[in-house]
Amino acid sequence: MLPPSTPIDYFLYISLLISTTFAQGRIAQFLVLDCTEKSAVNPTVSLPLDTCLVTTGAFGVVVERLPACPPGSANATLQLYQDQSCAIPETSSDFDTNGCFDYGLVGIPAVMFICGSVADGDSDATSTTTCAAGVAMPEAVE
Repeated sequence: MLPPSTPIDYFLYISLLISTTFAQGRIAQFLVLDCTEKSAVNPTVSLPLDTCLVTTGAFGVVVERLPACPPGSANATLQLYQDQSCAIPETSSDFDTNGCFDYGLVGIPAVMFICGSVADGDSDATSTTTCAAGVAMPEAVE
């Protein structure tokens, strides 16, 4: 991409950067069910739509920002999964009034922001991200 050369180019470039940044959601990961102790490995993660996030042994997660959905689709939601490939949705996790999702005593293997619901087929992961050593590493889905 060539560097911006006119004021309008700078405006369009900055607008693109802002829209790209705000198109992603953010979640905070916690080590305890009541979401009081943030994970030391990677407590807050930016996450695009349809990207399966393999958590680092989180027992609670809090949505800090929902990603933007395409026009005409449902609002974004955070879906929890029973496996690390975002193939088996979790439908019995608890959500408390403080915005904390918990997944019982077994932790949360993976989460993904989706537009729509798991039942309507809009939850297919397009990529996978793993949190390790404080760095999110995108990986291609086979």
